[in-house]
Amino acid sequence: MALAESFRGLWHKAGIPEELSATCRAIRDANFWPEGWLAVRQILDLDGKGLAPERFAALRALEVDLRPADLIQKVRAVVFSTRLQGVDLDDYEDHSDESVATRFARTEKLTQELGEIVAQTDLEFTALLPELVASRGRLVFFGQGLGQGRARR
Repeated sequence: MALAESFRGLWHKAGIPEELSATCRAIRDANFWPEGWLAVRQILDLDGKGLAPERFAALRALEVDLRPADLIQKVRAVVFSTRLQGVDLDDYEDHSDESVATRFARTEKLTQELGEIVAQTDLEFTALLPELVASRGRLVFFGQGLGQGRARR
């Protein structure tokens, strides 16, 4: 968590992007790291336009490597996060010109869609249940999606 919270400053000021990337990939190899993925997305969102092309490319490659790979990872990254608004799961696109309300609405919609999908899958729902009752994040929107998905079942 501390590395993710400091990642933006380290990326810009420490002068060790290769070492940071290697560390992030080592963490990812051990376990999915949503905070790291979100930290990379934050730099792309806030600073992407001002980065040198090679630094931007390195950051984009790292984002792809850290991106959630399955439904449970997507829920952990989006639903249980309180860090970013406007996050999505697709290839990175620059949304820096969007209003905060538009970003919030996009994240809210994605969170609800994830809830609808999880409602259809008993295995993922069961795996996520302990975290759903003990975590913080976008649980209201996810719960709405769960309700809608269960109703269609």
